[in-house]
Amino acid sequence: MKIHQYIFLVISILSLGACSSTKQSSVTNVPAVINSNRSIPQTFDSFEIDKFENVYLIKENQLKKIDQLTANIATYENDRYGEITSIDVTNPQKILVFYQLYDIIVTLDNSLAETSIIDLKRFEYTDINVIAASNDNNIWLYDPVTFTLRKINKNGKVLAESFNLYTLYLDQVDPDILIEHGNKVYMNSPNDGVLVFDNLGQYIKLLPLTSLSDMQVLNGNTIFLNDEGPQSYLSKQLEIVPIKELENLEGYKQLRISKTMFYLGYDDGIDVVKR
Repeated sequence: MKIHQYIFLVISILSLGACSSTKQSSVTNVPAVINSNRSIPQTFDSFEIDKFENVYLIKENQLKKIDQLTANIATYENDRYGEITSIDVTNPQKILVFYQLYDIIVTLDNSLAETSIIDLKRFEYTDINVIAASNDNNIWLYDPVTFTLRKINKNGKVLAESFNLYTLYLDQVDPDILIEHGNKVYMNSPNDGVLVFDNLGQYIKLLPLTSLSDMQVLNGNTIFLNDEGPQSYLSKQLEIVPIKELENLEGYKQLRISKTMFYLGYDDGIDVVKR
């Protein structure tokens, strides 16, 4: 489906207030469509796209998925665990929804139906800030008690882990983003930079990128936003370059890039711009 057809269908459906039912609640709390000319005119706290370019909107304790092909909207809402901290849609068939307040991970299928609940406290993990999906369908997390990055399975068994980061004088690491991409794990600690690990959890290096407000890893390069705007850290050249196509656009708080599109998140919705 061409992108302009997709956008038209999304706006039409949103304008009608159409929405699929949820597992946890009715659709009465779906955020209202706002008066906006954005491609997707909805308010959100954060958003993600998956490999099929489906769009996922997070608003407090609600997750909404807009299907790229059909423009159908599915909604998941859970009142038990507070607001959603983050999601990982690396595997659209097994979406991870993280609730930091309760150290809970809920897994959803591609229709946003709940498939499991993983209580990290059962495995003696508390105060976890970040989690991410691994490419073998397990879970990465950073344990602030032991200063280690760990990969665990659904039963809490440790499958891989880093050494104690205290030995790197990084004992003040306070990560807010965790991503696995291309057999590497990227962990953003705003005051330190982006720590890079291999898929066995072994520390590789620290990228000199600080005070990032948003981050994505694409084709091995680190895409990020900071006070200077949208930039890319090129892994082969070891240099930071601006994303020139976006230099004249301002005001967006989040950026996602696919093979063909830029997704720009504003306070009043998302613009989808062809690359």
